[in-house]
Amino acid sequence: MEREIKSLIGMAGLFFSTSLFAMSLYDGWTFHPNIGLDVGAQKQAFETGFGEEHFREHYPQTNIYVGARIHEYFGVEVGYEHMYPLQKRQFYFDNTAVGGPNIPVLGSNLLAGSDGELYFSEAWMHGWHADLIGLWPLCKERTYLTINAGFARLQAKYETVFISNTLAATLPVRWQNDERYIARIGIGLRQMITGHFGVRVQGEWEDTSKLEATRSLDVGFNGVETPLLPTDNYTVKPKDSYSVSLGFFWEFI
Repeated sequence: MEREIKSLIGMAGLFFSTSLFAMSLYDGWTFHPNIGLDVGAQKQAFETGFGEEHFREHYPQTNIYVGARIHEYFGVEVGYEHMYPLQKRQFYFDNTAVGGPNIPVLGSNLLAGSDGELYFSEAWMHGWHADLIGLWPLCKERTYLTINAGFARLQAKYETVFISNTLAATLPVRWQNDERYIARIGIGLRQMITGHFGVRVQGEWEDTSKLEATRSLDVGFNGVETPLLPTDNYTVKPKDSYSVSLGFFWEFI
């Protein structure tokens, strides 16, 4: 009987505390729409043998968004993010695996020509995202600590081309993955400057390792007549990415 009484007391206490929390949430509902722009840098690394050292690791990034603070402690946001391409030049010495001694690059078995080869490569990505935002007021109606969690629907694109003394010219090889849903989590600090204008600093993690992409080599390229093996393809495997940004927003109400 004593155990049952303790259980009932515990359940009653849980119900009471949950009710108080729900009432506090109910009392805090509001609606403050906003629009903003973030500008920052994104670190996008790649797996060894599948793009590492072949593409850059740091890129400029922008994020334009619309959102709303719907509660004292919660908000929502939908936006469009873009990681901009930056070119990297990488030279590979004669008759070595493209990527370094015995290290393939882009998942292929390419060997540099007898005079070596100079590669020009770019990577970029873009897409939509949606987040639920938690707001913790540090200074009432002025400063907020924010935590966001949501998903993005992104597409990554890659391009590479090389110059060699043995070939008059080569065409750029461009490929991409299908649009894919990935997870994203962030933390930030939001500061109101006036009653409507504010700034924010954001840090984001995104599961961009899912944006792997493969493209078959051109027929006859480097002695490969048909792409029958995995090493007859270009394959890029990005790692998870991290970004830091500074943004400005306007709150309408």
